[in-house]
Amino acid sequence: MNKTVDEEKCILLENAKRDIQIYKMNCELELKESKITTRQSNDYKKYKYKCYYKINIFREDEDFKKENYVEIGGNGIELGDNSFILFKKLAKELKKNMEGWVEIEKYIGEIDLSFTGRHQLIERLRNSLTKIKFLDKDSVKELIENKKGGLYRISTHPDFITYNKEKLLSHKDHQVKSLLKNCLKMD
Repeated sequence: MNKTVDEEKCILLENAKRDIQIYKMNCELELKESKITTRQSNDYKKYKYKCYYKINIFREDEDFKKENYVEIGGNGIELGDNSFILFKKLAKELKKNMEGWVEIEKYIGEIDLSFTGRHQLIERLRNSLTKIKFLDKDSVKELIENKKGGLYRISTHPDFITYNKEKLLSHKDHQVKSLLKNCLKMD
């Protein structure tokens, strides 16, 4: 009889724990949605963005020596050249057409990154982003979203992405600079 009472208490505690988690998630969602405009809220419904992160892509001042620096939610990381170029391409497409889907295999061919495959390039980018303290593998997969056909995108509202075009175009590496220049056309 005692075991049944203890089991019931455990079930009640687990249910209460689950209810608290659901309540917290709903509160976080309400908080996120309250900080966005009506237009942005409608875009979230239409384009089904999964994240609310603010992203800043920039090349810092000469003294700082961070060439491929990306901030997400106020926390930054320096990416490798290929990851940085890919991240910038994903950001540009999102700002360009609101959906932001990029066919990675096609893009790799266009910029002659044939030595690396789509899956390797995406995995390197995602693994790098997990070094940001609040991003784990699951949240990075939501941020760098994919769907069938090798399509990938950054899944946040394009209004939340900023970058300094002039600083990006003054990159020290000539190959990266050339690719960024091509990527920044039509901005």
